[in-house]
Amino acid sequence: MSRTARLLLTGVTGVLLCSSLGAGPVHAQAYQDKVTEAGDWIQIILPAGAFVTTLVLKDWQGSKEFLLGGGINIVAVHGIKELSGVGRPDESTYNSFPSGHTAAAFYGSAFIHRRYGWKYAAPLYFAAMYVGYSRVYANRHWADDVFAGAVFGMVGNWYFTTPYGNRVTVAPVLGRDSYGLSVEFSF
Repeated sequence: MSRTARLLLTGVTGVLLCSSLGAGPVHAQAYQDKVTEAGDWIQIILPAGAFVTTLVLKDWQGSKEFLLGGGINIVAVHGIKELSGVGRPDESTYNSFPSGHTAAAFYGSAFIHRRYGWKYAAPLYFAAMYVGYSRVYANRHWADDVFAGAVFGMVGNWYFTTPYGNRVTVAPVLGRDSYGLSVEFSF
């Protein structure tokens, strides 16, 4: 992944988190609104950023895998929401389980992790956790809704996404008095 793409992914995540946390003193409802709004935006930006990364890198196989896994994730999460009938904490509807916002955020993070590696995904997972926090804080989801959304976002992704490039390197080792093979795994 290019330095520009890494900086873009890390920078967008940092700006979003800082903008929601550094608002200064506000009334409780205004703060809750800011947390909710930040969660709403991050749950869109994480998967969108993951898809844009595949386009910037001209990783067409990654684009296909992202769309296939993402489509199945959306259908599964929203199908279960309709079938579960779990009421929201604010009693507004009966489609609380699992959290779609959290599933989307973790899907974007897990895609980057699986496709491009842990070092690019670490800050994105924190942003995804913030989305889950925002859903509970806004009284829209129970903690188990958020946990299930995170599991859906990650598990489906790990099934449909293959690592980008060669993730296992095997090289000959020729020493002065020895020889063999070196096997290196990159995560």
